[in-house]
Amino acid sequence: KLVNATNVIPSMQSRNWMIRAHAPGLEVESPRIVITQEDLEKFVAQRDGIVLNPEWTLPPIEELGPRSMIHAPTSLAGVTFYYYQEDRERKFIFPHDGPWANHDLIAALGRMCSDMSQEGLIGLEHIGIYNDRNIYGTNTTSSHAYGLGIDISGFQFSDGRVYMVEDHDDPEVRAMLIHIRDTYLKKYFTTVLDWTYQRHNNHFHVNLPYNP
Repeated sequence: KLVNATNVIPSMQSRNWMIRAHAPGLEVESPRIVITQEDLEKFVAQRDGIVLNPEWTLPPIEELGPRSMIHAPTSLAGVTFYYYQEDRERKFIFPHDGPWANHDLIAALGRMCSDMSQEGLIGLEHIGIYNDRNIYGTNTTSSHAYGLGIDISGFQFSDGRVYMVEDHDDPEVRAMLIHIRDTYLKKYFTTVLDWTYQRHNNHFHVNLPYNP
């Protein structure tokens, strides 16, 4: 259903909000992936109606985030982090300075990136860290609600190779993804879910231990 964005996006009163950059139809760009109220009003004015959901907004940026989380950095150990982009031609273009994440997740990602940089990893694409929700189809709080889970969708290497999880049916891509999964992801994270799990066709879900 098409609805006016002003009906579903809370008033930000000139404060910045972080918007999940892979929200369908959201074309407002920012190198920090920080969208202001002015950006949103300009975006809405360009369209008669769009589909938006309140869960695409994150808490206002101010000191510590929910559950004492901090902002994930733009890069770790020389590996730049990118938000997922719907258009394949625009993948790995926009780094970001967020979203909220638990410091333990950031530390684990830093160790993994340092390790993988030895193979030439320079970019990691993901489709989300913090999202205050339950695991799909259950009443159990997700690791994303604690900033302890991340959905990794792609890997970029210094020689130009790019491996996207959504391309796992390609034998060459699958072989590399399995190598990454077994050599690195399982080394640094206690839970690693791949395309063999429901709703994980385009990403690896990884997380650290937590108490829901």
